[in-house]
Amino acid sequence: DSFQDGAPLQFEGEFYRHTLMTPMFDAGKSAFGKPPILLGALGPVMTSLAGEVADGLIVHPFNTLPFVEGSALPALTRGLDRAQRTRGDITLSIGAICITGNTREEYEAARNTVRGLLGFYGSTRAYRPPMEAVGMADLQPELNRLSKAGQWDAMGELVDEKFIKAFAVCGEPASVAQQLWDKYGRHADRLSIYAPYRTDPDVWPGIIAELKRLAKH
Repeated sequence: DSFQDGAPLQFEGEFYRHTLMTPMFDAGKSAFGKPPILLGALGPVMTSLAGEVADGLIVHPFNTLPFVEGSALPALTRGLDRAQRTRGDITLSIGAICITGNTREEYEAARNTVRGLLGFYGSTRAYRPPMEAVGMADLQPELNRLSKAGQWDAMGELVDEKFIKAFAVCGEPASVAQQLWDKYGRHADRLSIYAPYRTDPDVWPGIIAELKRLAKH
């Protein structure tokens, strides 16, 4: 309200108090209006909070479909119910890890990078629920132990093909959009592609265009 409408800054909450807006920090009015506030969440309490008070939920890319459907969405619904809101009142944004490439070399490099990424995420105790949802929770303590020992390469080696397919969409570029749609299309309002590796620049425009086409139909 202070930025957009010029209202005095006057927030006094339980933990924070914001009552001073100086010209240096005044962002001014946006031509796009007030931005929506989406909360990133993985645990049930924060996810429920997003449903209760936020404009949307950002689901962490370290997710599995059974986790999204069995844990995240029910927690989100509990929050919506508390606030007497509906699913249509919020935006659900889901992060999706992808493995792809135009050549076999690109694909294998992407796969190896993602294996390390999944091992790193899996070592974090708070990220255990998506692993539990697909029967892989027993791997978490060992990944955690290896992380504390600094054995990063060994962590990736524990991530097998079953683990990869549970957490990532894998395939040649022509197949990725349909896989993403099949996995997340009935739930996500927005999709964030997570691909932390180098690929040919022409890989992604076609995938995005196909996703838009699928969304329209």
